[in-house]
This record gives sequence, C-alpha cells and structure tokens, in this order.
Amino acid sequence: MTQEDYERWMRVAIEAGRANPINPYGCSIVDITRGEVLETGVNHANEDPTNHGETDAIRKLIAKTSPNLPNFRNLILFTTGEPCCMCMAYILYCGFKEVIYGVSFPDFLPYWSGSINLRCREVLARIGTPGAAEPQLPGCIVTGPFLEEECKQLWPALSKK
Repeated sequence: MTQEDYERWMRVAIEAGRANPINPYGCSIVDITRGEVLETGVNHANEDPTNHGETDAIRKLIAKTSPNLPNFRNLILFTTGEPCCMCMAYILYCGFKEVIYGVSFPDFLPYWSGSINLRCREVLARIGTPGAAEPQLPGCIVTGPFLEEECKQLWPALSKK
C-alpha cells in the first residue's frame, strides 16, 4: 500500500465524519489484501453513548458479514480522532492489524467533559493477563497523528489553534 492509498482511506473517514458536525468522529475500515473500503462509521453518541465512529463501523461490518466474522488481521481502521479507551478495546478484541488516527487525544481534552483520559497506546500496552505466558489478544499497530490538519478542520475549535 502506498502513502496515497493511506491518505485516500483517511479522507473516506473524514468524509464520514462530516455527517455529524457536532461530533465528527468518522471511521473507515479497509481490507488491505484487496485495497477496498469495507465500511464506514460516524459518531452517534447522542443516541447511544457507546456508538462512536469506530464502534459504528465495526458493528455495521460485523452485521454485514454475519454469521461469519471478517478476518480482522487483514483490516486497518482509519479514524479522524485517536480512539478512546472503549473504542481501542473494541479494536483489540476484534484483532485489527492497525489503527491510524488523525487528531491526538490531548487536543480534545479542553473540549470534553467527563472523558476517561487514557490514550489508545496505554490501552494497547495493557494487553494480557498478569502471569499469562502470552497475551490473549493480538496487538495492533497504532499510527498517528496522520493527516492531522485535515482532520482538525472537522472541529472548528481545533482548527483555529
């Protein structure tokens, strides 16, 4: 995959985020073996507090492929904002190969109230059971920020910084 592919797929997530101008967390899920966007998602937390952009896309993809699960190790998740701890847990339990995010979590903290200040790499670092020989979940690669300035344009307060 090329840099241009990654930029195109992040821009799909950015476009998905535009569907919610208040909370424009957009997501795209890409099958890297085919170079194809399988699903997109956008934040619907105002209707369901657990329905963030990442969880929306993951739930829709699972519903689409049911009763079989996709091979998550062939999938990359692109998201406009760094995944919160809940979304990162979803990503890890599914077994995604990689997550690529646009805007870093600390950039959002001044604008959120009641969020859990736990970065996605911190969640990744805590995989496994103490004393277990090997982690029970596959790890994933975390890349970001990526196309940060384009992603920040979704949030007017961030783009003015």
